[in-house]
Amino acid sequence: LNDAAGHFHAAIEADPSSAEAAESLYLLGLLHDFGYLQRFDESMMYYQRCFDEYPGTEAARRAEERYGILKEISGGIQGTPHGK
Repeated sequence: LNDAAGHFHAAIEADPSSAEAAESLYLLGLLHDFGYLQRFDESMMYYQRCFDEYPGTEAARRAEERYGILKEISGGIQGTPHGK
């Protein structure tokens, strides 16, 4: 997880205006998106950055879709033993 995250962060820093940077933000969201990790806040932060900073890209479209799904999921687990 850390190696992949480091790669994606490096891609964003190398050329923040590139399509690869948008895709890297989306993929960082996916890395934190696994249900067993319970890192919904981090995942949603990367997704939101992706669609805020790279509107109109395919990565932004997918990020916005996943963001909405995670918002529903994370809201549904609040107050359960799995929620915060």
